[in-house]
Amino acid sequence: MRAIVNLRKDFVSSHLRSQIDALKDVLKTMETENSMDDGYIDENLKQVEKNLQRLRKLSKSQ
Repeated sequence: MRAIVNLRKDFVSSHLRSQIDALKDVLKTMETENSMDDGYIDENLKQVEKNLQRLRKLSKSQ
């Protein structure tokens, strides 16, 4: 049972780190371009939001 808990913890941690990295990339783009009018930024923010929603749903179901 402990192995399952550790696997789940590792899974969630890994996905959260991935979303943090994506947000860092968005922030870096915003800072270097001094603009928020880029479609790249909007699309990446939407993707991060979707990924976090999926992760939350997965966490609730277990």
